[in-house]
Amino acid sequence: MNLKSGQIKDILELLPEMDKVTSEYMEHLFSDAPEWLRSSFYLRQFKKNETIVRENDPVDRVYILIKGRVKGVDYQKRGSYFGFADFSPFIFFGSMEILLGLQVYMTTLKAMSPCILLETSVQIFRKWMESDRRAMME
Repeated sequence: MNLKSGQIKDILELLPEMDKVTSEYMEHLFSDAPEWLRSSFYLRQFKKNETIVRENDPVDRVYILIKGRVKGVDYQKRGSYFGFADFSPFIFFGSMEILLGLQVYMTTLKAMSPCILLETSVQIFRKWMESDRRAMME
């Protein structure tokens, strides 16, 4: 789903179980967002145990977790994994790699519950950070 102007707020209103702090933070973050930014986001849903990004895959997307729980995992040689970090809304995935100039994701991220994330391209995220100092500081 491609988000058009105003639809970020509409999505928040469709998610009444979303944490109020997350909802207010998103509204604040996108309150002055230009149309080119608002229209660049896609709504993505991941099922429980679905992989969102894999360690060492090229960084091509940035995600914003708006609902659900995500775990950073380290896959072992025998196929098992070790979870080392838990994430809940509101957090960006992929942004740290971009800001550090890395070309690949540094960890595998796995949905630990049904998750809803906003997704945009690396190019749009960079343009956003370069043009909106407030967003960079958030």
